[in-house]
Amino acid sequence: MAYKWVITKDVVECGECEGVMNMYPRLNETLADVEVSAKGARIMSKLSNSQWEYVRWKAYCGDGELMYEGKMIMSPSADGFEPLDDFCMPNAGATSLKLCEKGKWSWL
Repeated sequence: MAYKWVITKDVVECGECEGVMNMYPRLNETLADVEVSAKGARIMSKLSNSQWEYVRWKAYCGDGELMYEGKMIMSPSADGFEPLDDFCMPNAGATSLKLCEKGKWSWL
């Protein structure tokens, strides 16, 4: 499993967490240098001989209120829950995630 995500909109902390980023594996220098974009996903696909995906995501609290928005590139073995598990749930108590793949939003 490998991925990299970034927060682009922080509703909870009034923008304080915008730009917060995480990736796995953390010691992967190639992944560290790749931007979180469709282009970044194409680069990682070529380098790893597997199909990486670029998605946008939104994290919500149990009341259905938007907490964070972001974007992510992920390998085929990533499940999409990484931003929720890594940051949104432990940091602010987010409970659910929506992903936008190919222009369509869906709940995970």
